[in-house]
Amino acid sequence: MSKWSIFFVSAIITFGIILLLYLLNFKSWVVFIAASENIKGILDFSTSPLAQSIAFILLAVLICALIFKIFEAQINKNVIKKLTINGNDIEVFNESQ
Repeated sequence: MSKWSIFFVSAIITFGIILLLYLLNFKSWVVFIAASENIKGILDFSTSPLAQSIAFILLAVLICALIFKIFEAQINKNVIKKLTINGNDIEVFNESQ
C-alpha cells in the first residue's frame, strides 16, 4: 500500500467521522450558528436542510468508497483468511479461488 493510498483512506475516515458528527448533532449546530453572530454569515449555509441532505449523500459515498477499498484489499492480498465466530472457524476464501 502506497503512502498516498494510506493518506486517501485516512482522509476518507476522518471526513466521514466529521460528517457523521455533523449529521448527529445537526440541531445543536443550527442553534450554535444562530447564537454566534461572528460566524453566522460564513457558516449559515450549513444550517439548511439541503446542506444536511448533501452531507448524508457524501457520507454514503464515503462509506461506499471505504467498503470498496476494504474489498479490494481482501481480493488482492487476502487480508482476512479466517473468521472465528462462537468458536466456529469460517474460511473467507478458499485457496483454490
